[in-house]
Amino acid sequence: MTERPIHVETIGDMLDFGYRLNAWCESCTTSRPVDLRRAAMKVGAGVRPRDLKLKCAGCGGRQVSISVVPPRGY
Repeated sequence: MTERPIHVETIGDMLDFGYRLNAWCESCTTSRPVDLRRAAMKVGAGVRPRDLKLKCAGCGGRQVSISVVPPRGY
């Protein structure tokens, strides 16, 4: 059986395939998971994670980096 590659490019793809997104503030070093369902409802499931306009929940800063977390067991 041959496995088909998947393409995870959008928030919707991340939700469909079980990926998660973490945000890290470069100003205060706060790190938190991004609520992908909420983001999809707010900006649309077709938006790429790197295009999100994130703001730190700790300090309100806009210098936020993201990291994609694959599903458990990947």
